[in-house]
Amino acid sequence: MEVTAVGWALTVGVIVGLLALDLVLATVRPHVAGFGEATAWSVFYIVVAVLFGVVFAGQVGWEYGAEYFAGYIVEKSLSVDNLFVFVIIMSTFAVPQAHQRKVLTFGIIAALILRAIFIAAGAVLLSLFSSCF
Repeated sequence: MEVTAVGWALTVGVIVGLLALDLVLATVRPHVAGFGEATAWSVFYIVVAVLFGVVFAGQVGWEYGAEYFAGYIVEKSLSVDNLFVFVIIMSTFAVPQAHQRKVLTFGIIAALILRAIFIAAGAVLLSLFSSCF
């Protein structure tokens, strides 16, 4: 499967746009999200992921699309344990509920940046030392 530079640019652009939207909304009007609002945002992001998967599968084939959806379901299920970690961190550091969304968004951005750095560094190390094995 070959992904074009335009495909990568669009994907990264949508992700950055969604993170910026979330961060701006959390910063402009910090408040405690109720159950309805949290549900609406969850449904929104699930719909975005499903739409991405359908477009992706339509572009590269449903075999890769099925792999995307399998990976998405695994990641979604693994993210549930993060909820407990978030609760512990927020309560330990006494983050006011009105600012927790902003803190989580910054945490997600930092995690994405660090993940990209470590993946790039790992790829470089693998390419440098692949001749040794």
